[in-house]
Amino acid sequence: MANWEGLDAAFAELEAECANVVRGMTVEIFKTAVTWSPQSKGVFVSSWQYSLNRPVYWSNPFYADIPRETFVKGNQPAINEAFQINSDKDTPFKLGDTVYISNGAEAVSYTHLTLPTIYPV
Repeated sequence: MANWEGLDAAFAELEAECANVVRGMTVEIFKTAVTWSPQSKGVFVSSWQYSLNRPVYWSNPFYADIPRETFVKGNQPAINEAFQINSDKDTPFKLGDTVYISNGAEAVSYTHLTLPTIYPV
């Protein structure tokens, strides 16, 4: 006869571990989007949002009056601000949630190609 004692606890532990792995993957995707985004004024990079179950379109007003070409891809001030604004937004994540990585800033395009700035993960 099989012993089923502790099975509920084992499944709960497995579910929590899987949720933590998936959450970590989405955070890494967010960090990559922020870090590798093109920069000119810092508005686009600093406006990235990590949200659960609905997209958030927000444009960071702090960088609005900074002259164009102040920053280039990889400059830290706007990247750090995006990370700070979104810190701990991933902690209520649970399996079944939809993670959105979105941006409400107007993207500057040098190729005249408009790319979507919403990425459900």
